[in-house]
Amino acid sequence: MLITAGGKNIAPQEIEGKIQIHPLVSQVVVVGGRLPYLTALVTLDEEPTLRWGEDEGIQGELARVVSHEVTLEAIKSAIEASTAALRAPRRSRSSACSSATLIRRTTR
Repeated sequence: MLITAGGKNIAPQEIEGKIQIHPLVSQVVVVGGRLPYLTALVTLDEEPTLRWGEDEGIQGELARVVSHEVTLEAIKSAIEASTAALRAPRRSRSSACSSATLIRRTTR
């Protein structure tokens, strides 16, 4: 559970699930506890992203495709569209894309 700077309790799983549906997305983590807005950290799936990049005229390795302005704008638009139905505090106001895999660690 995240608690924003405005005191709103937000379960990030709902937001992550909506973003995760996008065919290029591999992993999503929403962060923003004690901040006035949420940020979605997104990793992209290699094979679909490279195919999509070729279709968009973006050649090169995964890191180049992921960091290209066309890709970043497409992911930003996808996040906005997938979270548009959520109430304002639950919408991601910023995002970051990576070709690296996120590793979740749990503590006991």
